[in-house]
Amino acid sequence: PEVVRSEPFEVLRAYFGDDGTFPNNSDFPLLLYRGVWRGRSREDGEATLLRNGWTAPWAWGVFTYHHYHSNAWEALLCVAGEAEVQFGGPTGSVLGC
Repeated sequence: PEVVRSEPFEVLRAYFGDDGTFPNNSDFPLLLYRGVWRGRSREDGEATLLRNGWTAPWAWGVFTYHHYHSNAWEALLCVAGEAEVQFGGPTGSVLGC
């Protein structure tokens, strides 16, 4: 991943190609905004997603197995604690927030 912005919060951009199993799209990057939710609540995050047209959020966890969405976008918010998540399938990058 490359840092594309560092102030007022860090933004990372990562591209993942199709690996034969996980049909990643190398034209559309994963964007990771680090520290955006620092000091805000889960409710703030839910309200922001809903206000911007995302469906009702599912909270409290990330799947422990690799999966992909063939016809959808996904937004993950880490509003408390820390997380390391592998994106792009088994050969993809592990990114932390």
